[in-house]
Amino acid sequence: MSACYGCMKYGVIYVALLFMVTGAAIVALSAYFLLEQDIYLEVAPEDEYLVYGRWFLIVAGSVMLIGGITGCLGGFKQSSSLLSAFFSIVLIISLAELAAGVYIYLNQDEFVKYFRTQMKNSVQNLYGVDEYRTKGWDLMQKGMHCCGATGFRDYSSNILQRQESQGIIDMRLSASSGSSYQVPKSCCGDLSDSQCESARIISITASIPGIGDVLASSSVYKEGCAEKFIEWMKSKTPYFVGALIGIGSVQILCLLFTCILICAYRSRRSTYKN
Repeated sequence: MSACYGCMKYGVIYVALLFMVTGAAIVALSAYFLLEQDIYLEVAPEDEYLVYGRWFLIVAGSVMLIGGITGCLGGFKQSSSLLSAFFSIVLIISLAELAAGVYIYLNQDEFVKYFRTQMKNSVQNLYGVDEYRTKGWDLMQKGMHCCGATGFRDYSSNILQRQESQGIIDMRLSASSGSSYQVPKSCCGDLSDSQCESARIISITASIPGIGDVLASSSVYKEGCAEKFIEWMKSKTPYFVGALIGIGSVQILCLLFTCILICAYRSRRSTYKN
């Protein structure tokens, strides 16, 4: 019987160590993203959801870190009090994960709509103006073979195009005339510089739905990056589900083992007192 308790004890300690390492990593990464502008995360404009989300991750990571430390100490010291605290933290985290999963599933259409809106807003108002977001978009468009958020037409209303139409000097997306506009070089694909310069000039008529894809250069990516990213996420759904099931199973076993150890340590303490 003591061997079983020993296996449970070290099982709980290993899970607590995992909680501690994961919590520390989440806190460190969240703090970094708060202090530094990362080109991948800065593709979407800064808004309250992203700011609150980063602070939420810092709080969640801190709770996991504290829970991991508590679980390790409780396991090594065989303390029912510390293990009870660890049990409570793991239970709260598990319930929060379940609630978040249900909420995201029920509101997935709203999240997708919000994601598309933010991506398009970034293309139209920040590309060519904000250095980090511009680099992020260029990397995404080259890597995913896409152009703009919903398509190459998004650049017809880019802020630099609008400024040029108002007589303001354009530095990044200069159109050759009032009847055309340019998409970034990262939308060209594997073309030489000379070929790209010609291909990325898009006629205003190419922005008309229905005939635009015919008139636009075949060398320019036409699919939007938002849809590409959503499709990529959907293709990975089985892996995400599998990972969630695995994490949930480990947490349930951890709660069960912790509960058994708490009862065993309390029972042993009562026996010693008697």
